[in-house]
Amino acid sequence: SQPASQPASQPAPGTSRGKSVSRCVGAMDPNMRMQKAVEEMLGKVDVGTLRPLRKDAFLCSAKCCDNSKTTPEQLQQCVNACQQKTSAAENLISQELEQFQQRLQRCAMTCSDKVQEKLPTDPAAQTPELINKLQAEAEACANRCVDDHLSALNKISERVVSAVKRM
Repeated sequence: SQPASQPASQPAPGTSRGKSVSRCVGAMDPNMRMQKAVEEMLGKVDVGTLRPLRKDAFLCSAKCCDNSKTTPEQLQQCVNACQQKTSAAENLISQELEQFQQRLQRCAMTCSDKVQEKLPTDPAAQTPELINKLQAEAEACANRCVDDHLSALNKISERVVSAVKRM
């Protein structure tokens, strides 16, 4: 994450500042595309799956309070039981997103490794033209990673919805 004082259009510290403006403006930043797609997927899962679960859990929890003869411990056990399905669904979503993020990071690391292998060990051979070419290759590869992984979001959503229905 970049410091708040650094504009989003600025490259991260340690990266080249020699990118042309036209390359930065053309398409939406891959990180932004991915973030938007993840947010959209989570929004759909929230509205279509999690909210009904949460509503049922709250109604169930409210019914736990109807019995005036239960002890505080029994009341808490009842409420916890009502929340189990919602907690399980939220944990499943977290696990799926963590695995997704790991796959995306592995892909990006592979791109970086491929470019690093092409970098000459002799600093004199590391011309600005070569550096720019390798940076462009790395960016293109990272964009392919994003594109390839965007399609996986639908599968994640389907798995979560399917798993919740089986709960």
